[in-house]
Amino acid sequence: MTRVAVMVVVLVAAVLGQEAVLPVVNTEEGRISGLREHSLSGAAFYAYRSIPFAQPPVGDLRFKAPVASLRWDGVRDGSSEPPLCLQPSFITKELQGFEDCLYLNVFTPSEPGSGRRDLPVMVSIHGGAFFCGSASESGPNALLNHDMVLVVIQYRLGVLGFLSTEDDAIPGNFGLLDQVLALQWVQRNIHHFGGDPQKVTIFGESAGAASVSYHLLSPKSRGLYSRAIMQSGSALNPWAHSKSRRDLALHAGRTVGCGELEDSHGLLGCLQRADADKLASVVLDFLVFHRFPLVNLGPRVDGDFLVEEPAKTLKEGRQNNVPIISGVTTDEAAMFSIEMTENESVLASLNEKLSEASVAILEIGAHEDNPVDLANKIFQHYLGGVNPGVDYTEQFNQMMSDRLFKVGVHHTSRLHSQVATTYTYEFNHRGQFSLLNVLPWLSTENKH
Repeated sequence: MTRVAVMVVVLVAAVLGQEAVLPVVNTEEGRISGLREHSLSGAAFYAYRSIPFAQPPVGDLRFKAPVASLRWDGVRDGSSEPPLCLQPSFITKELQGFEDCLYLNVFTPSEPGSGRRDLPVMVSIHGGAFFCGSASESGPNALLNHDMVLVVIQYRLGVLGFLSTEDDAIPGNFGLLDQVLALQWVQRNIHHFGGDPQKVTIFGESAGAASVSYHLLSPKSRGLYSRAIMQSGSALNPWAHSKSRRDLALHAGRTVGCGELEDSHGLLGCLQRADADKLASVVLDFLVFHRFPLVNLGPRVDGDFLVEEPAKTLKEGRQNNVPIISGVTTDEAAMFSIEMTENESVLASLNEKLSEASVAILEIGAHEDNPVDLANKIFQHYLGGVNPGVDYTEQFNQMMSDRLFKVGVHHTSRLHSQVATTYTYEFNHRGQFSLLNVLPWLSTENKH
């Protein structure tokens, strides 16, 4: 072999060896290795997955505020996605995931040891009606076309994240407290990944957006971020909060074998010993109506994370006064509407029990003077005189989009604009391959 050929082989081997060296970052809790990946535009970035920000919320830590992760020795492998938090599949309702799930992913263009600390940071909070979703839903490949750090967090869901006895035994809001702890982790550690802790934007869609909205309201979240983006969700949406849900905790206890225990602390002890899978499956009992993908289980006023009703905080201007972007899509409830109106058995049940079902579907609160009358008036306004069919489904979609999303988002934006810069939007573009193109009542001539 010639000298030139030998030099080429050596150079190639050196390059390949350099590519094979895993990036390693030193965090406050320990060292973690990652992977070198590429964005859609071909820009290189570094991915660190499955970083623990809390101790596993199991045993005595179940139904408790999260506890910060312990330090670890050696180099932790950050090459794989974290396990899902326990949840039923959004489609099949089959249980998946694990109770030990409080991890986050970090994606950054900053090379380890580069000394950069000036990159803006975006923290993604996934949606899923507070009972499903995961960090893997927010991939980095598009956002990392830009010079920024992306953090994607997970939090407890469903029964394990939001069950409450409405007292100090099981106060609830554990999923939101998980998010707070993750944001505290970002403040301590993001400079190790090239990020600036003073340039943190929190963002999310649906329940993730509602979570962002709650962080605007909570004193526990103050100072942990500097901007917020809410996509299709708000604390003022009726599905985004729970009231009078002690009965759900008692039901969960009966379902997993705690009997008729009504003492809150006794119930807590029993639920902490219960099988996690059985406990997580109880969320399916709380679906609003048939398979309608909203549950009567979510954030609540607990006097700690959330000290008062969201509307009161917003009206009196006590929220965290950071700039926000908030908005909706034109057909927010399109997929929900199919479930409700194009399934003959569901539609028959809806018509048969209109008064009862309308209150549940529209999330009319018991605090209303006459919830049945109010729900019927709303149905009459949108659906009066409309026969089942394409027109009915379209009107149903408009009603649900307004009630479940647009009204709450609009009020949040309007009230927040009194204390900070506020941008609003409505996204109405429907692309060539949009799932909505298959819906007959969203025909081609009705494209926005």
